[in-house]
Amino acid sequence: MKLIIKFYFLILLLSFASCNKETIDAQDDVDIGKAALKFDFGIEKKTLTAKEWTKRASLDPRYEHTSLVFDNKMWIIGGRGDSETPKNDVRYSYNGINWYDATPNADFPARFGHASAVFQGKMWVVGGKSYDPDDHDEQWDPEHDHETQDDEYSERNDVWSSSDGVSWELVTSNADFEPRNGHTLTVYAGSLWLIGGTSNDQSYAICCGYRDVWKSDDGADWEKVTDKAPFNLRSSHTTLAVGKTLILIGGDLKNGYGEIWYSEDGYSWHKALENPPFGDRAGHSLVSDGELLWLIGGRSTQNPPHGLENDVWYSKNGLDWSEAATTEEFPERIDHTALFFKNRFWVINGRGVPKKGQVGYTLLSDIWSLEEPGCCEIDDITLGIGSD
Repeated sequence: MKLIIKFYFLILLLSFASCNKETIDAQDDVDIGKAALKFDFGIEKKTLTAKEWTKRASLDPRYEHTSLVFDNKMWIIGGRGDSETPKNDVRYSYNGINWYDATPNADFPARFGHASAVFQGKMWVVGGKSYDPDDHDEQWDPEHDHETQDDEYSERNDVWSSSDGVSWELVTSNADFEPRNGHTLTVYAGSLWLIGGTSNDQSYAICCGYRDVWKSDDGADWEKVTDKAPFNLRSSHTTLAVGKTLILIGGDLKNGYGEIWYSEDGYSWHKALENPPFGDRAGHSLVSDGELLWLIGGRSTQNPPHGLENDVWYSKNGLDWSEAATTEEFPERIDHTALFFKNRFWVINGRGVPKKGQVGYTLLSDIWSLEEPGCCEIDDITLGIGSD
């Protein structure tokens, strides 16, 4: 039975590369199929050239933010910064090095643990966690300890959209799904899909977590596809649409999860892989370059004591994974973001390994690019193309 499921999953993903290319002919389909079969039996290990751009980029420390590629730019939205303070700034870059404020204070409340996507020519921000003064009698004090602050934050189920990153429209202040953070938002089959997440309010969540799936065609009205998906309650997982398939990897709640799930309709989910070689993973990034799936960093219970990783894994079909080498090691991290933009992967901020004597993770303000050798004939970063 497992063999049948794996074969079926492989067939679903064979069209992955072709779905992301502008022109494909019959011979291309044959070549892609051969490439996938070769990958199943192993290919030469990839080595990515790693470069740090932190000094030139001058980004503020942040984590639990979101990042998008939109309008030929990279975008960073919200998150947590110094003193654990939530952010509602929106920043953009043409090249990953020069960053500009679209707005230092967006119309939506400052938040972290939210989810974002590009849909219908707009950027979307959904849910997350923020401080709501209407929920508390006392004014929030950023000097409070981390746990006290978390108690003072409230999960949200609001939905916002923007066509330029400057002006944000409130689509709904109270969506049909329960308030949450640590969920995912993915564009799949012409709709927005929201999956999982967590909440401190146990009246909403079963032991503070969700395994539900919701979809929306306009961001305002949400349909519950299922509240009983077969995977465990989880947050800090990743989802990605690959052709006609929706993929979910990892996450955690009380335990870390590593299994890989897939669905063709968002309702019926199948476990493709129980124990991937990268182990359990949460707070990682999952991104596509149009040909392969790439998983970067995150936290694993298999790497004590801090559990943070800086590894890079890739797969053609979601079943067979290989670890890529990098010319330089970037710091281990969790709650970062990763994008594929102008033929490079970009790893942005997050939380790193605690410094000696430090309680809690270190906030990171760095940015790294990863690329295959010889990928770019002209280095647009060095030339500064697209900068204001």
